[in-house]
Amino acid sequence: MGILITLLLTLAMCGVALLARKYFIYIFSSFFIFFSELGTGFTSFNASFVFNQNFVDLASLKLIEFIVAASYACLLFTTPIRKNKILNREYKYAIAFLLLLVSLLAIEYFLHKSINISDWRNVLVGIIIFHILALTLTTEESIVSFIKFLIIAISIRAAIGLGAYLIGFGIDSPRGYVPFFWDNKQMEAFAYIAIILSSYIASYNDIDIKFRIIKKPIATVLLIILVLTILLSIRRSIWIIAILGILSTLLISRRINIKHYVMGAFAAFVIGIAILSAPPLEDLRNRLAGYIVSMNLFDDKVSKNIENDVHIDNIEKYIQIISDTPSISLFGYRGYPGSDYTNLPEIYSDKYPLGVAHNGILRSIFFFGIGGLAIFFLFVINASFKYFTLKKFNDNYLMKHVAISSILWLFLTFLASLFYIPPFWTTFKGVFYTFISVYMIRAAVYYYSGNHPKVENSGTGTTVTGNRLNDRILRYKK
Repeated sequence: MGILITLLLTLAMCGVALLARKYFIYIFSSFFIFFSELGTGFTSFNASFVFNQNFVDLASLKLIEFIVAASYACLLFTTPIRKNKILNREYKYAIAFLLLLVSLLAIEYFLHKSINISDWRNVLVGIIIFHILALTLTTEESIVSFIKFLIIAISIRAAIGLGAYLIGFGIDSPRGYVPFFWDNKQMEAFAYIAIILSSYIASYNDIDIKFRIIKKPIATVLLIILVLTILLSIRRSIWIIAILGILSTLLISRRINIKHYVMGAFAAFVIGIAILSAPPLEDLRNRLAGYIVSMNLFDDKVSKNIENDVHIDNIEKYIQIISDTPSISLFGYRGYPGSDYTNLPEIYSDKYPLGVAHNGILRSIFFFGIGGLAIFFLFVINASFKYFTLKKFNDNYLMKHVAISSILWLFLTFLASLFYIPPFWTTFKGVFYTFISVYMIRAAVYYYSGNHPKVENSGTGTTVTGNRLNDRILRYKK
């Protein structure tokens, strides 16, 4: 039955890629948005078969990997071979990573006579996803339509979880009863869309009317749903990412009325306190208060609570294993001495205290060595620096606001991963949402910076004529 499910879904996605290419990216993205990847362990929630079932006994490949690989092959089959200039920089990163990967696998086979499958598979899936986006979202209209789909679909996903929670079908977790818990990369996606919506609402009057894809009141309702879901899911890292991202979008909005937003934030705070003060919400109130206090790691009592202690000990153990074995810094865990891995501490385990490295630097070194860490840093920093290009563009472009929001989210999740959460490439959802954000940045810079081959200058600015882009695009006046 499992093989049949794999075959049918893979063939179906290939059929959509070949016969209904226009709708492919929406169906493809729905797998990542509506199916859960993580859920086993300490919760009552089980993850979906899409990300976790190995129906075909072939190198432990999951169903989602077959779908991604087969869809990509079908898209390439129907796409003329040409260089995509949006991907110039990403091609270089992909080549650098692939060369690093081949080198590490060769070293691993030479030292241990075996090849371990680890996080590098997720990165390869991410590279393919990025190219799929480039093959299917080839015009401004298609990108804007996809942005609208992404906002609505992820908001619906949040609403489903929130609704189930409110009627009594939430998730039992170590942090109590929550709408979402274990699938933290899905929670990061909620924060991503919340940041985009905040920027969209703040800049609504500046955005060209043809790019106002969602009415402002509806966008506000969607933002409230996302914020409530994030709040009730008791994820400290997501709280920080969402709060800093939303505040940053408001601060950099060019025509924002700070006084109005301060008053609105204060009113929301007062209403929130009033609601939480209701007697039936005492348990929720206590849990929220406890997790807000638990962010203060400078307090000795707080830093030694069980959850913080596990993460801190986890980081200390990885520092110890890397410092005790310098060759790991060069080759990752492949540099561990011995002909096999019998002496290597368990990498994937729910056992206290090692477990998965909750730190992007340590995890990158442990899996890919110092070279992988350098690529990880350069990938994020290079995308983040595009902000200085994007801020020059006219505010009437929706893609400008989405791209800047993408930079904020990407950079904040990157910073969070340097301290207490795993990096994006540890899960399939992580690479999916990360490469979407990077594609939005790249596409906006490419379309509006005058690099498109069909952009022509005129006396009043720059127009795009006779090409695959929207002929009505107007660049800002210099």
